[in-house]
Amino acid sequence: MEQAKIEQLAFLYLCSEHDKRLLLKKEKMPLADFDRLTYLIYHLGFKEYHIKVWMEFAGNFKKEWACLEALQCCPAN
Repeated sequence: MEQAKIEQLAFLYLCSEHDKRLLLKKEKMPLADFDRLTYLIYHLGFKEYHIKVWMEFAGNFKKEWACLEALQCCPAN
């Protein structure tokens, strides 16, 4: 079994039912949950699963990333 799959199974065992539904794409994941979950996954040492989650979900937030980038580029006076 590949390392990312082992890490995924371990994390899904540890997380809440709500988080499982988000990670298994049974519910749409908001950006705040994506941020929280990727932080937890990485800091628990599941580095391969962290990459997998980023690859699967980061593209869903292009609009949000663009808004955040615009805020950084043009600070308020």
